[in-house]
Amino acid sequence: MTSIQSILILLSAVGALAANVVFRSRASHRVFAVIFFGTAAVCVIFPGLTTDVAKKLGVGRGADLLLYAGVFAGIYAFLLLYLHIRRIEQKLTAVVRELALRQAIAPGPQGPPE
Repeated sequence: MTSIQSILILLSAVGALAANVVFRSRASHRVFAVIFFGTAAVCVIFPGLTTDVAKKLGVGRGADLLLYAGVFAGIYAFLLLYLHIRRIEQKLTAVVRELALRQAIAPGPQGPPE
């Protein structure tokens, strides 16, 4: 095993542990993260495996297969983050509306205060 393989395997283990801490309330996310980082470690330990899988899928090289998978994973992550931000914006809008309605002063007979 080369030194870069040792470093990458260690980083995969750290990533899996960090994901378990970050996703502590979501079991499905934790399982997905462990599978992802486990697969990454297997690809590091057996680098020829990605080429074999790529050839079976009709892709020339394992590096190309990993690039394609990385691009789609990046797009998926971007869409998840976008969806999360939209939900936060909607919740914030609802809270601000509720607060504005609670603090609104009803106009009296002379009109609103100046």
